[in-house]
Order: sequence, then structure tokens, then C-alpha cells
Amino acid sequence: MFGIDAGFAVIVVMCCTLLCGVVFVLTPLFQIVEIIFQLIGTIFDLVFGIIGAGPEGCLGCFVLLFGCILCSGLSWIIIDALQTCGTSNAVNFCRLIN
Repeated sequence: MFGIDAGFAVIVVMCCTLLCGVVFVLTPLFQIVEIIFQLIGTIFDLVFGIIGAGPEGCLGCFVLLFGCILCSGLSWIIIDALQTCGTSNAVNFCRLIN
């Protein structure tokens, strides 16, 4: 009636069916790939956010860490000096205390 061959119509229907099948298979696959890439991106964002934090975000942490290291170092030096008091290796710090 419209000049369409029956064999050609079957081929068009098969191609449309195949295309729909491919879309139904690829859609969940692309969603899984998107989730994987989002997870990797989030991990990179967290790691580089911690490493490269700006001065406003992590300055307090660095000051606190530096303060703890400074206090620990001074305590270690003072305790080491006090342990020499009363021995032949006594330092001038022992005279200051005694």
C-alpha cells in the first residue's frame, strides 16, 4: 500500500527492538559506572581537601599541633636536664633551681 517491503519492515522492527534492549542494558551499567566514579572523586576530594586545606580551614589545627610539639619538646628538655642534678654531669639549670 505504501510501498514498504515486508522484509524491510521486519528489519526496522528488529533494529528498534535491539536498540531498546541496548538502552535497557546500558542505562544501569552507566549508573554503576557513575557511582564508581563519584566514589573515587569523593575520596580524592576528601584526601586533597585534608592535604591542601586553606589557611582558614586548618590554621587552628596547625597552631594546636605546633603548640603540642613545642610543649612536649620543652618538657623533654627540662626533664632531661633535671635528671642530671646531683650527678657529675649536672648542668647550670640545677644551680638555678637549687
